[in-house]
Amino acid sequence: MASEPLALRLWQALTPDERAQVLALQIDAAQVEYAGTVQRAVDSCAAASADEAAGLAILVGARVAGFLVLRCGPMLPDWAPRGSAALAGMRVDRAFQGAGIGRRALQAVDDWLASHWPDVAVVALTVDEENAAARAAYRRAGYVEFAEPRPGRIGTVRYLAKQLRRERPAGGSHEHGLSCLPLRLEPGADLRRALEQEAQARLSGSAFVVAGIGSLSNAVLRLAADDQETRLDEPLEVLSLSGTLSAQGAHLHIAVATATGRVCGGHLCHGSLVRTTAEVLLAPTTGWQLGRVLDDATGYLELQVRRLEPGA
Repeated sequence: MASEPLALRLWQALTPDERAQVLALQIDAAQVEYAGTVQRAVDSCAAASADEAAGLAILVGARVAGFLVLRCGPMLPDWAPRGSAALAGMRVDRAFQGAGIGRRALQAVDDWLASHWPDVAVVALTVDEENAAARAAYRRAGYVEFAEPRPGRIGTVRYLAKQLRRERPAGGSHEHGLSCLPLRLEPGADLRRALEQEAQARLSGSAFVVAGIGSLSNAVLRLAADDQETRLDEPLEVLSLSGTLSAQGAHLHIAVATATGRVCGGHLCHGSLVRTTAEVLLAPTTGWQLGRVLDDATGYLELQVRRLEPGA
């Protein structure tokens, strides 16, 4: 089985026999509970534009071994980074389990995106926290967490994403200069979460927040030497914003002012919502990768800086 070629083929391009094989896939009950039935996956993309949703059969030789769905643009789930593609519930038939089909299919997804959706630079997915085998497989394939886990319909959901490798255009290198990314976040955006998603989607997960101004409907801060969050439920002006972003988390400091001019500052937490606008400048860490690891001396996740090898 490992020697047989693996390919992804659009639902719309399948023969009647191949479609029948897709619908006859034998999927474990636990996977159906989390990801839904194959019929539901087919229905979700069969009538959609191939530029927005792609139902892909996993073919091993002449046999259908599984099915997956990719979404982007208007059909992108709200949890996925803007501009990414979301990989929904990859299903592999019981008869093909344990043969490395999932690993090979993940690589085929990267190749398919490069050929069919070349503007997509990040692929994101969700996984059940209890599915240790799937989480390990995604890690081996290069996926990292880009957001905090959240309660889901069944259990805790983890959010993973992977930066796709793209050839740099000729003359497009910024090895000797700083190419910053200016952003405007719209009303209702979660300021911290939106910046984490933008860094993951467009800057390989690592970036410095150089500057930021705007306004918030409310702010959730962690004040100095305080382990508890403080919530400010009032209109606020953002006076300054700076920090670092990485795949393992963010470290952002913010100063805000109330309508009476009282100023408060601290660590920016999730749940701080943009009121009218947020104007932020991100600087990529070209040649370097930022991460966060637990520091026994402080008890917190602290910055780790790693130089990338040439071509990495």
